[in-house]
Amino acid sequence: MRGGCAMSEWWLFRNTRIENINEQYEIARKHLPDTTHWLGSEYNYFYIKCCDVARSVYSDSDTLKGDISPRRPVQSGDTLYVANIYVLGGTLPTIRKTLKLLQDKQIHLRIPSLEYDDKDDTHDHELLSGTLSQIYNYRQAQPIEQLPGHRKASGRPKRRISLMGLQRAEFNVIEQYCLHKTTERQAMKLLTGKLPDKGPVTRYIFRKLVDEYREMFPGSVEIDADQYNV
Repeated sequence: MRGGCAMSEWWLFRNTRIENINEQYEIARKHLPDTTHWLGSEYNYFYIKCCDVARSVYSDSDTLKGDISPRRPVQSGDTLYVANIYVLGGTLPTIRKTLKLLQDKQIHLRIPSLEYDDKDDTHDHELLSGTLSQIYNYRQAQPIEQLPGHRKASGRPKRRISLMGLQRAEFNVIEQYCLHKTTERQAMKLLTGKLPDKGPVTRYIFRKLVDEYREMFPGSVEIDADQYNV
């Protein structure tokens, strides 16, 4: 807990496709050696339930009530460090949403590997957000492009797998992964043969379910699956 209006610096750890937690340790020690301000899912962190940015940032309801939450330590005016951009999310839409959250909450973001610094006197935020938007729009346009003279080949119907269409046990698998209590490989193995259409658990389907969970529960630490029709 902090007192007064002092502003704090935090380092958020999260396994990503380009750097795992262990690789991020060395970077963190160079920039923020104070381990009491390290956030993540590791059992020895001072704040043990900060698994991602949304779960680390003070909520509006916390602020209105004046509560000091040991699970949501990052407040307006603070600085948040991450080792790479994928700590913010696994997909471009999620990353962009996270950037907007930080801007709305007036939390300064630092990404040392990109020399990213969104202080008020820089234009890093506009540059990064604009670049991500262009990449996302480009990728979205690609599937509809066809070579001249070629017809789009017919194939299997698009699989309509959604989080709320899962049975409770499978919903819990996604939840456990999002709470960093199981690995992606373990979670995908547990889902094998359990999807509604009995189809394969592709990485695309798995990431879609994970993104749906995080969209649905952006500010939750623990949830009770019994209250949902799963």
